[in-house]
Amino acid sequence: MYESEVREMLAGERAEALVALVEGAWAEMVSRKMPSRKRTRASVMWDNMLELADQLLVPLDGVHRFELRRIPMYAIDDRIAIRFKKHNEAGLTRSVWTDHQRALVSQQPIDGLAPGIVHLPCGYKLDRTGSEISHVVLSKPIRITKTEWEIDLRELISGEGTPYTAPLSPIVPNLGTTALPGVRPSEEKAGEDTDS
Repeated sequence: MYESEVREMLAGERAEALVALVEGAWAEMVSRKMPSRKRTRASVMWDNMLELADQLLVPLDGVHRFELRRIPMYAIDDRIAIRFKKHNEAGLTRSVWTDHQRALVSQQPIDGLAPGIVHLPCGYKLDRTGSEISHVVLSKPIRITKTEWEIDLRELISGEGTPYTAPLSPIVPNLGTTALPGVRPSEEKAGEDTDS
């Protein structure tokens, strides 16, 4: 699935709900004055995000909650499955790398997940001090150590951060059906000599 397709699916109230639930989860955690240990903070954030996702995301058209191996996930238009996670600066999430986690990250088919549905972690990145959310993101992992793309949901809401589309090159004109120099047109049979 392309980043532009996901941007289109999330634009508007879905992106707003995702940002509101992540920011709301953080505000709730801070108001409780939770300990600053990373493990405790991340698990409190996860619980808060799930609670707010049920309130803010599930009521929207085309969104429903399901569980995959006891992990709550949210399907949007039955095309993407969102799981809430903390992200590092590279847009990657941390998990115990079970076969299940490896399959999710590498977008492999998983029993219980509809064929063709794309798994996308959604969550937050912290600033350098770990005291505030710097970005609310949704990413598409392709390996344990690499993401294909990442969407900053705050930027999506504001209209910033749209994907870059390269303009057509003024150097190479529209070639139509003309073959490039040195490339045989497809109607020629293999083995024919065109330079006679």
